[in-house]
Amino acid sequence: MSIYRGKMNWYEYAQNEEFTVTFLYGAGPNDPINLYWQWTKDAKGEIKGNVLYQTTITSVTQTGVPGEVKFSCTDNNYYKFDITSKQYGGQLSIFMRNTAGDTSSEMILQKYYPSQPQTYVGKLNWYDFAVNELFIVVFPSGLGEDLPVTAHWQWTKNSSGEQNVNRDLSDKQHKNNQDPTSFYFGDGYYIFNCTADEKNKTLEVTMKNPSGDSFGTVTLQLQSN
Repeated sequence: MSIYRGKMNWYEYAQNEEFTVTFLYGAGPNDPINLYWQWTKDAKGEIKGNVLYQTTITSVTQTGVPGEVKFSCTDNNYYKFDITSKQYGGQLSIFMRNTAGDTSSEMILQKYYPSQPQTYVGKLNWYDFAVNELFIVVFPSGLGEDLPVTAHWQWTKNSSGEQNVNRDLSDKQHKNNQDPTSFYFGDGYYIFNCTADEKNKTLEVTMKNPSGDSFGTVTLQLQSN
């Protein structure tokens, strides 16, 4: 599996929002592709609504440029994504279009972690710094002690006052000796305590800082392949 990370911009509906695209196998005709983003404010007025769309790749063409391939996919036959894989798969260039012919600016996504993960998705709240933000936790080799884990979200506003800043974290899973059903990971400052259900369909996550402050527990849902 390959993961690409960048920013979504679609008029006033998505302004500098995080944008994640995953490929389960590759970028051939009919191969699955997953697109994850959130609306700043959708057409119904909902704030920060998650979009988790699973579709397939169509119309693959060679550009004639070494290391580049073009392909497309659609979202419910309304949005179309024209994608160019560049740098031999190291980067994606994406243009989003609707049925009226409106087109986004170019969105550049960088390859983050090529592997075979389990992906859990939900929302993150951390005081005023992360308010109802898309939260993605990926286990490239599954759940297990010392296996890798990555977490992805954006700060609504970081400590420097910057808005919509992507945050990526990499660690390994550490067992909690006091509770063998749980584990944790972190970045040296934040700790994420996790407990999966018996079938690994949901993941309970509690974020804490060095002072032990927490904003409560969130439930992330496993995304099917």
